[in-house]
Amino acid sequence: MELELADEKVLGNTNILVVGCGGGGGNTVNRMIDVGVKGIQYMVINTDYDMLEKSKAEIKVLVGKNVTNGLGAGGVPDIGRKSAEEDSDTIKEHLKGVDMAFITAGMGGGTGTGSAPVVARIAKEQGCLTVAIVTLPFLFERNMKMKIAKEGIDKLKEHVDILIQIPNENIFKIISDDVSIDEAFLKVDGILQMGIQGISDIINKTGNINIDFADVRTVMKGRGDAIMGIGKCSGKENIEMAIKEAVENPLLGSVGIDGAKALLVNFISGKNMSMTEFKKIMESISSKVSDESIVISGQYTDESLKDELVVTVIATGVNSAEKVEEKNSEEITSDKTPELKQVEKPENEAEGSWMEKPGTQIRSFKDMMWRKEWEDLKGGRGISTSVPSWEGKIGNKNQDLSYPTVLRGQQVRHRKNDDEA
Repeated sequence: MELELADEKVLGNTNILVVGCGGGGGNTVNRMIDVGVKGIQYMVINTDYDMLEKSKAEIKVLVGKNVTNGLGAGGVPDIGRKSAEEDSDTIKEHLKGVDMAFITAGMGGGTGTGSAPVVARIAKEQGCLTVAIVTLPFLFERNMKMKIAKEGIDKLKEHVDILIQIPNENIFKIISDDVSIDEAFLKVDGILQMGIQGISDIINKTGNINIDFADVRTVMKGRGDAIMGIGKCSGKENIEMAIKEAVENPLLGSVGIDGAKALLVNFISGKNMSMTEFKKIMESISSKVSDESIVISGQYTDESLKDELVVTVIATGVNSAEKVEEKNSEEITSDKTPELKQVEKPENEAEGSWMEKPGTQIRSFKDMMWRKEWEDLKGGRGISTSVPSWEGKIGNKNQDLSYPTVLRGQQVRHRKNDDEA
């Protein structure tokens, strides 16, 4: 396959290259080209010759010809990795002179999962500011594919400056039942499109408060997990809505800008915004991060927007979705679980009767369940305190008290039936 070298510079002093790895990454690149994101160069990498032929990217790289014969990786990441390494010199050649590389892939398959970390490593070696935006499998694709995806992400994290993860499952949070598959994935690709277009505008347009590529590098270099968002509004009364849209994206799930180590915020307004408006918006956004966070802001005027305002927010060093879920779990546990104190059950007392004594501390989950049962039996929830004579009293030595109540009840009933037989 004939290879086409990247132009030396396509964005003035900043050369941005989007690299689509595998089938998912290639599809994203095609949709971005269809939407018409300008001033960006595109490259796709695949082990499948037929898929490359359908790509609209200027640069197409068939990797692993000696490994796959152009027939794909068969969902095996190791084949994707070996294929990319086989043609690493070609990939390196296309990354020469690139200032910023966006790597996109659908994680969980073979070529994308295996090749993306290789591309990221080469990009970093070339001195590129490296950003990866990847999708995670749907839940219906089951655990094995998710396991493969997360292993690929762990390898990718070793080489990228920032990483944005988009769970495909979150698509269902933002679409109606009649939305087509193409439309749904366009919404996912919108994060990549908005991020790249936003960064391109930030770097290359001159305004009242300028942000240059060095500022972008400061916010992104080695920052780990990140989010990017763009909010739009018409009229001053909708500014808060634009801010919310920029910092809270349902596609990113529970990940927010809270706790971010660095923020880059840029405003594009149709009319010259007032200093008071600028201050109000910045205070609203920066209040979500700590005083130690790096906050860089910019603003320029685009008269074609008239009364519209566009807010671009890039937050880096944020908590990943896994960390957020872990933190929430810890908070729930600490809020709900009482402090346990080891105590011994008094001798010669029926199991559970000692629970009604004031100040008695539970010592295990079993004891906690006993207390609940005891309180219920005392009539706290309207449950009768009478016990059927065939079941016996609480503390019956023939009962295995480690069983849940419903199973013990069944056990006693079976025993009664056996006795009657």
